[in-house]
Amino acid sequence: MIRMAQLALAPLGIPTQEQVRRVIEAVKKNAASPFFGERRTNNVDGPAPTFSRDRLWYVLTGCLLTTRQRSTRGSPVDRFMHKEPFPLALSRMEPGRVSVLVLSEIEQFHGIRLGPTIANRAEANFQTLSCEGWLAAETNYKSLLEQRKRTPVPSDKTAERAAAHWVSGPRKTDTGRR
Repeated sequence: MIRMAQLALAPLGIPTQEQVRRVIEAVKKNAASPFFGERRTNNVDGPAPTFSRDRLWYVLTGCLLTTRQRSTRGSPVDRFMHKEPFPLALSRMEPGRVSVLVLSEIEQFHGIRLGPTIANRAEANFQTLSCEGWLAAETNYKSLLEQRKRTPVPSDKTAERAAAHWVSGPRKTDTGRR
């Protein structure tokens, strides 16, 4: 498996022939996998999803839950994410009480680690979204949607990177260090 660090671009952002060869090799090797097929359908070939605040919150929460713990089929995180109704649905969140609800649900479920960290980060995400974050998310979505309606061009990476940067936010640990 090729790791992202192994694919770092050469100076000036121009990939080396070896890097190109390794990416092509990785794509060919995994092209028939169900994961690759699903990702291609959802992210490249299929229709673009509609923007939904509920869905974005679900995905962001899933990112928090899957950090540093297994999320494979049948794992506690997988079972939690597929509970109906979803215990951490956006409609259940209340300003100033997000971390309390998230921690309570995680602790009641059992088997999910890092509950306090996940709860605090969910609270921070909720606050960010509530303070013009929803507008930024929708603006990034609309930009990417317009790109997806046409044949890709090299300059598309600008909007894609801007959206990725916005979603990733500041990467700080609980100690506040980067």
